[in-house]
Amino acid sequence: MKAVIPRSDVTGPLLKEIEDFARVHGRYYSEVLDSLLDYIIFCFDIDHTPLPWWKYNHEETAKFHQMMITYFLQMEVALKHRSWYDMFGDLFMAWAGDKKYRGQCFTPMDVCDVLAHVTLDRRIEDDPVIPCRAFGKRVIVNDCACGSSRTLLAGHALFVEKGLRKPYLIGEDLDAMCCKMSAVNLMSHGCYGEVVCHNTLTEPGEVRMGFVVNEGMYPFVGIPTIRRENKPELLVTTAVWRRKKEQAERMKAEEPQPKKQEAVQLSLF
Repeated sequence: MKAVIPRSDVTGPLLKEIEDFARVHGRYYSEVLDSLLDYIIFCFDIDHTPLPWWKYNHEETAKFHQMMITYFLQMEVALKHRSWYDMFGDLFMAWAGDKKYRGQCFTPMDVCDVLAHVTLDRRIEDDPVIPCRAFGKRVIVNDCACGSSRTLLAGHALFVEKGLRKPYLIGEDLDAMCCKMSAVNLMSHGCYGEVVCHNTLTEPGEVRMGFVVNEGMYPFVGIPTIRRENKPELLVTTAVWRRKKEQAERMKAEEPQPKKQEAVQLSLF
């Protein structure tokens, strides 16, 4: 078992840089954190999609570049002690935990490991595989309210531990910042998959924001990538939801219909 390192030792340097930037430049902590996620996604965007909403000058942008370097250096430290680590989730909860920001409360990482073993610790290789476009046929692991994708990271780590082919991870959430955290998390852990920002209850076929992760790493070990993809028909998520809907409709149609009972005339005589 790997030695445990205090999380404050991992998140501390980046937390300080974010807080210092927010204080010096008069920004909210959440705004700086969200902008850092945008910057990292931009740097690894396979299409290098421009950010028309970027509002920082050259000097300020250089600070975000330094924050990104700090993130990867601290992740290297963290991954020497455990198989996965959600730094952005910890940074987010350090700020949002007391405020209950948008009702967010991420599952503790140790609990995610337990959930992954309870859910996936069986003959995973017997699970049905689904075509995942450029990634070939893979087992799909889906979280329809993923937050920062901690449960997906725990599931991915279990596949790697068992020496199985990497699954295709699908993270879905209504919160845009959560989806950005998820995309960066999956990318930095070498996962294959996608993250979709939408309401899984009322608009599963819609996409407000979407990311396909690590196409640049498959089929050979290459450069981690994130690609923005907002077309529902080009995401595996949409196909999975359509398949579930068709399955539900088929099961409903196959249900035996209750027999109609004829009215009976009652009489006292």
